[in-house]
Amino acid sequence: AYVIDEDAALAGLGTTRAAVRASIAALAVFAFALAAVAILLSERRRARRALQRTEAERSLAEQARRVFEQRIAGLPAVVYDGAIDANGGFQLRHVSASLARIVGWQPGQFADGLDWRDLSADPDGDERAAFLQAVLRDGFDTREYRMRRPGGEPIWMRDHLRRIGDEADGAVEVVGYLVDITEEREIQLKAEASGQLATLGDMATGIAHELNQPLAVMSLAADNATRALSRRGAE
Repeated sequence: AYVIDEDAALAGLGTTRAAVRASIAALAVFAFALAAVAILLSERRRARRALQRTEAERSLAEQARRVFEQRIAGLPAVVYDGAIDANGGFQLRHVSASLARIVGWQPGQFADGLDWRDLSADPDGDERAAFLQAVLRDGFDTREYRMRRPGGEPIWMRDHLRRIGDEADGAVEVVGYLVDITEEREIQLKAEASGQLATLGDMATGIAHELNQPLAVMSLAADNATRALSRRGAE
């Protein structure tokens, strides 16, 4: 007859239960590990997609910036921006590449120590200082003044500058553009000179007219005197 040892059976049952619990715990740990790995992989994929989107946006922004700068560089004007500090000084932050074509200076020279005041043909900078003060007071202004090329020759520029914002340190952000009006000024000077010559011509005509009247009277008087003397001689 087969006799069951109750103690051994209970011990075996306990062992089985422990093994089952251990298996369940192992399965739970394995499932948790799988879930963690899945979450990690999902986060990595999400981070990779976010990075790809960021890089794509950065690439598009860079392309847009290059296209914008190329178009700005092709304009017949120098576009620039900067800030006017509390003391009235100007700090240039960006200038278009058209500066080299229109004025002759390279934009990169400002990073090497070139100052915006170095471009002015006004040795005292009074005209530029008054211009900046007008922008601070009125929000915008337009001035015509002389700048100089790298070789020293002067060039007439029309400067349009506008205030676009205030900064935390008290400085004022501005944006503006410069246009070469040297040829326009030369034409204006020639027109003024022609106008002055025309005025002188009108004055000369008027003076000649005024002189002709007494000269005519004097000539008539001289003719009368000559005829009178001739008659007396004949008598």
